Amino acid sequence: TSNNIFTFLYSVPNAVGLMFGSGNVGSELDTSYADINTYLSRDAGVTWEETHIGSFVPEFGDHGGIIVVADPYHDSSQFEFTLDEGLHWHKCVFSTENMRIRNIRVSPRWDSRQFVLYGVRDNKAVLLHIDFTNTFTRKCDSNDYEQWTPKFYDRECVLGQKISYKRRKRESICFNGEEHETKKIVSPCLCSILDYECDDCFFFSPALQQCVYNCDFTNASQIPNPPTNCNYSYNVPIGWRKVEGDACVNGIPQPQGIVLCPGATIPPWTEPTQTNPLPPNDTQTSSKTVIVVVTLLVLFIITLICGIFFVLYKKNPRFHDFVAYTLNIGAPSQYTKVTIDEGVEDENVHTNTQIQI
Repeated sequence: TSNNIFTFLYSVPNAVGLMFGSGNVGSELDTSYADINTYLSRDAGVTWEETHIGSFVPEFGDHGGIIVVADPYHDSSQFEFTLDEGLHWHKCVFSTENMRIRNIRVSPRWDSRQFVLYGVRDNKAVLLHIDFTNTFTRKCDSNDYEQWTPKFYDRECVLGQKISYKRRKRESICFNGEEHETKKIVSPCLCSILDYECDDCFFFSPALQQCVYNCDFTNASQIPNPPTNCNYSYNVPIGWRKVEGDACVNGIPQPQGIVLCPGATIPPWTEPTQTNPLPPNDTQTSSKTVIVVVTLLVLFIITLICGIFFVLYKKNPRFHDFVAYTLNIGAPSQYTKVTIDEGVEDENVHTNTQIQI
């Protein structure tokens, strides 16, 4: 959504299964900030748990072993962090003066234990360096990891593959280290009907549970003539294809499509709504039209992106600060370093900070 009260849906490649998002519980999305909260998923978005009241901006470090969040919508002098994927949250007060936090950043591979939080205080840019190097008492060993397999509802096979990842156990308070690599085990699945879809000129009929041929022209080389005793429909060796990118093996063979017998009609509630493809003799005209349409569409998209970028840069303070920080436009007027020591137990962690002006 484009509403500024929501933080983005956020995940990173090496924090396996972890996702952050903001929203509300209910049948539809609420646009009132009072009803918006922050949620964390550990199974790639299948289930969610509420972590904070309000909309918070998150960042992952140490391959997901450290999560830092902050409130970007109210002036604040604190951030929160968790070392066990949200089981326990700790507050860190880094200053006696409030600031408007814009965002939190970490290394490009999300493997560092050092974060940068930046924002604005009295119209001056402020950088906060958060250091978790001395937070953990040990590095993770083999007993601290588990195998996790993402599921699509109750199916472990997604696009014909079962993929298991090795990730740190939630209860293990240890660090992965920058050299840690996320390992995965890939095994093919047996093909099922869910690994196939209807091919061109065919559509899926819920009533018949089949891919039914439906084109305005007939390719005689592919569509066999109906049998002499044709009764409503007959099977053809085409009509289904494997889903793009699907890697299943063996299992059920590729299903057959069906063609209606002459005079038979499709039930009205299963009529396709897609426009039928053009006849072969219109191919040349169609190609020229497509080239013109694609060119105009590309120009429109480029113009739209430039316009959105300009509006966000001018109107959205967080985006403006992120661009300025990324492109090195201007230098922060205040720099703060916060070190999180080992043995974090209390909910509130107060730190002594060094501020360089």
